[in-house]
Amino acid sequence: MPKPHVTFQILRDIAETASGLRNQDLYFTVWGEPVRYSWTTQKVVEGPDNVVIFCGATNDPPTRVRKASIGDGATSINLMKVNVRPSPEFPHPAQAGPFKADAVFWSVSAIEKFLAPYYVSVYGDRGAEYARHVLNVLMESRSDDEPGDSFAVAHLPSSEYVPLTDTPGEARHVPHLAVLTSRGVERLRLRTPR
Repeated sequence: MPKPHVTFQILRDIAETASGLRNQDLYFTVWGEPVRYSWTTQKVVEGPDNVVIFCGATNDPPTRVRKASIGDGATSINLMKVNVRPSPEFPHPAQAGPFKADAVFWSVSAIEKFLAPYYVSVYGDRGAEYARHVLNVLMESRSDDEPGDSFAVAHLPSSEYVPLTDTPGEARHVPHLAVLTSRGVERLRLRTPR
């Protein structure tokens, strides 16, 4: 079997994984048709039918944050323990529970600059629709008779997507974004256009 054709998509996926594991040496092995990759911290030797990419540790000291919150008084939310409750819309167990936010965005310009481009790139043909929704999340109302009171959007680890159903063949996914409101934390819902 010949060496795999390493595409920008595989390199982008590898870079995303390496970014989340940056404090250790990593060896990424690319192989197969269709092209896939795996990673390990153990040295890997390149063979005739794979490509090995080494990614060195950054050696940055790990940051330890013990306390972080956003909001004021009764609306204060502990970012080290973002409590996401299960709901009829998001019933999957992996979508609920306490999470540590790894990024928080509380201005439209920050959402424009960082979140929208990322979700355009990962949502494919629904990218523009999702980016519009993410850009409007701080201004939109939760319902027709309730004013919008969202004051921030939190990204909850990891950047992977969690299936919302255990039924094979159903590919609905939701990113790990939560909207922080005066009433608590809600999963970011992708509303279908009218």
